[in-house]
Amino acid sequence: MYATTPTPLPTAAVRQTTPTVRTWSPRIAFQYYDGDEPSSKYLATHVDWLMMRYGAENRRQEVYAHGYTNVVFQYILTYQIEGPGPFVSKRDTCKNDYTPLRNNVMWTDNFCQKVHPHESWFLHNSKGERLYTKEKNWDGTDIYSYYMNPASEGFRTFWIAQIKLQHDAGWQAFFLDNVGLSYKYLATGPSNQDGSVKEYTSDEAWSRALTSFLDAIHAAFPQHPIWGNMVEGVFEPGAWNPFIDHLDGFQEENFATNWASQPPLTSSQWSAMMDRTEQALARGKSVVLYGQGDRNDLARMRFSLASYLLIATVDSRATFRYTHTGSYPELWWYPEYDLNLGMPLGKRYREGSRWVRNFQCARVSVDPVQHTGRIEPHACKS
Repeated sequence: MYATTPTPLPTAAVRQTTPTVRTWSPRIAFQYYDGDEPSSKYLATHVDWLMMRYGAENRRQEVYAHGYTNVVFQYILTYQIEGPGPFVSKRDTCKNDYTPLRNNVMWTDNFCQKVHPHESWFLHNSKGERLYTKEKNWDGTDIYSYYMNPASEGFRTFWIAQIKLQHDAGWQAFFLDNVGLSYKYLATGPSNQDGSVKEYTSDEAWSRALTSFLDAIHAAFPQHPIWGNMVEGVFEPGAWNPFIDHLDGFQEENFATNWASQPPLTSSQWSAMMDRTEQALARGKSVVLYGQGDRNDLARMRFSLASYLLIATVDSRATFRYTHTGSYPELWWYPEYDLNLGMPLGKRYREGSRWVRNFQCARVSVDPVQHTGRIEPHACKS
């Protein structure tokens, strides 16, 4: 189930180099959940960027023991917390009848005491009800995900205090999920949405509040790199600009392909996504890029992988993964991941409708109109 491919290429055949050619292959990302697979040794030797959740400290230490040298990121939701409910206001009687998850700062089981009394911490619809979504917990019970106000000083203080309670776990970097580029999805996504968010009427106000919250986290944990999964934005080259000085790394979770359930990106949307990723890398930031699709859709995988290779940096600040949202615990491995491309011989350039980049040992091309990507190995050139 994990880390397999139907037709693996022999490692010896794809790792050949000459004395003047440096070996370089795609840098692969993975987020670990639970279980025995992939093994810690496999992760340490195959993965270049790794994320886990609080509670996986033993597996994290095993990966380090097998020689993994990069930082392991702690996954945590940014402004969502989970608890019992649904409680639309502090007037509702609160009972802690839920099993907390460790993917958010409400990982303890005292929601009613720590959070429920503080109405100003929450985001609300136009009727003044707390915005929430109903979800299923891992044990089959209901759990409610509440959307919190990043401008609330009380919520910020609580967020930081809850993370500091985990201090002995030894996490050294944060991956913040669902960093919204716009507040508008909160007006239409929650279970009790009514088309508005009481606290916000503009994306500019939202981004000011959220970047100020990110700065508060940086100030509380000055040695911790902070990355964000950028969600609910528009396909514009400058979409990340309000956050570029407030995050160390960015995730594009539907890179090049769009989501598997949605239409493919247009060539202009693809270009905007490529441009903002390149801009972040040029500013010294890092990126982790997820292409989305079915496991056996090799054409889609190659299109997203080749798109990544057009902009990848050889210092591993850019990593890649092809996956599906329903299969995140699985590490799919493809022969192309083992190819030795050698060093890039320059930046990407346009050739008709295609974009091309040359490496010492391969030529990479992408046609964003036809949604095709090619990786063509050749004799290595110095």
